[in-house]
Amino acid sequence: MADRKVQERLAQYQIKNLEVDLSQPIRSSHGLYVYNLHLVLVNSGRWIEIRDDILNKMRNMIVNISKKNRCRLSAAGIFPDHIHLTIGCSSVESPEDIALSYLNNLAHAQGMRPIYQAGYYVGTFGEYDLGAVRL
Repeated sequence: MADRKVQERLAQYQIKNLEVDLSQPIRSSHGLYVYNLHLVLVNSGRWIEIRDDILNKMRNMIVNISKKNRCRLSAAGIFPDHIHLTIGCSSVESPEDIALSYLNNLAHAQGMRPIYQAGYYVGTFGEYDLGAVRL
């Protein structure tokens, strides 16, 4: 963002959870696995959102969705027109299930309006995440 004031406003809504190490495998009854997703949700029409009350709802809902779905939220980059998430997931959930959970719950937090584009980007990564979320 070019505007310093907007950058400062957005900084308080970013999430970097140092307690979550996505390079560590998860143990299940079937063995060890690493299942990490980089999820990107884009605002419909690239709408720019910088209202504090909405950004706060988005941040809180991202944390709540992660807890509800037992996702290990490593980072969330909340930008005016899109969101980046890096999360460790349970092997029983598909990337689509996870993406739709975030899309639906974030829309619910904002009055069930079509906030985001109908699609999403999701990719997997291992120990080396290519700096998917830059804060």
